[in-house]
Amino acid sequence: MREAGVFLMDEPLSNLDAKLRVQMRAEISKLHQKLNTTMIYVTHDQTEAMTMATRIVDPERWIHSAGGRAEAGL
Repeated sequence: MREAGVFLMDEPLSNLDAKLRVQMRAEISKLHQKLNTTMIYVTHDQTEAMTMATRIVDPERWIHSAGGRAEAGL
């Protein structure tokens, strides 16, 4: 894998079944910790957003979460 400053993931799990989606969320989270880099993760799934995010941006309202807590942005 090449070194990158930012990864953009645009709904990477949208076509997976529920079981595989849960497994892949864990894998993406591990990868995020291992690489220690910024990941922009686009999703319409609120569960994915809440389980994976450290910060959430709502593009319709441009709300940035307070203090790095994902739940503050919703």
